[in-house]
This record gives sequence, C-alpha cells and structure tokens, in this order.
Amino acid sequence: MRFIAVFLLLAACSSPALRYSGVAPVRVEVEGSRYDVYRLDGEVQVIRVSMEVLPRKAQSFARAIAAIEAATGCSVVEGSLAGDQALVQARLDCA
Repeated sequence: MRFIAVFLLLAACSSPALRYSGVAPVRVEVEGSRYDVYRLDGEVQVIRVSMEVLPRKAQSFARAIAAIEAATGCSVVEGSLAGDQALVQARLDCA
C-alpha cells in the first residue's frame, strides 16, 4: 500500500532536467492532459503531470505540441520534437 501512495505522489511531480532548474513551469491543460512547460531560450521541455494509462505516443505528442504553443506563443520547429509520452523536448520558432 505504501508503494502505491509513493508512486502516486511521484507521478504528479514535475522534475525538469538540471538545465531547466530555476525555470518556473507554465501549467497547461490540453484535452484532459496536464503539462508543465519549461522554456529556456529557444528550447522547451514538457512534462506530462496527469496520470494516464497507456497513452498513445502520437496523441501524446500532438497534445504536447499544443501545450508548447499555448504556453510559449511559439511554434515547434519541425523535426525537433523528441521524447516519449511523459517527457518531450523541442526547439521553438518564435519568428
């Protein structure tokens, strides 16, 4: 039982890469998925903080892109999106 409680607490945590420490996240919700978006210059790291069972990668990436664009006002550079269903990194085009 303790394991489940610890797992649920950790599942709701958003711990960005060391490079993004000190950057305040912008919390965005897209179609029921919640993301913390960390922006640093022309790059972004997105962490899904909502609990989801077996989300499809294509759907998760589409939602992550929408979260990035909503949080930053920039578009994602084509071909720069990398990661998985929980953590995504990308470059931004703010021109």
